[in-house]
Amino acid sequence: MESLKQTILCIEDESPIHLFLKTALTANGYVYFQASTGEEGLVQAATRNPDIILLDLGLPDMDGLAILRKAKQEQPDAGVVVLTGHGDIKTAVEAMDQGALSYLQKTGNLAE
Repeated sequence: MESLKQTILCIEDESPIHLFLKTALTANGYVYFQASTGEEGLVQAATRNPDIILLDLGLPDMDGLAILRKAKQEQPDAGVVVLTGHGDIKTAVEAMDQGALSYLQKTGNLAE
């Protein structure tokens, strides 16, 4: 019997980041879905029920922390990892307080 693959939804507005993550994650056996806006990401989270949500805080249509709160409310079992290119300690603490599993800087380092 084949085991189910973990699903990852990445809510990110930068195409190069999607390409990088999709290439790396699918090569490691994950099923990858993507959304370019917060609104699209919340719809995908509700319909696809991902195991993990990679969430950019700097989206064009919604505040990333608002998306985090809504995603955790609607998908409490999904692990949320916050990604940002402009992080600060206050935002990291707030994201963790709201249920994020981790808070990572966008560095291009796949090991992170």
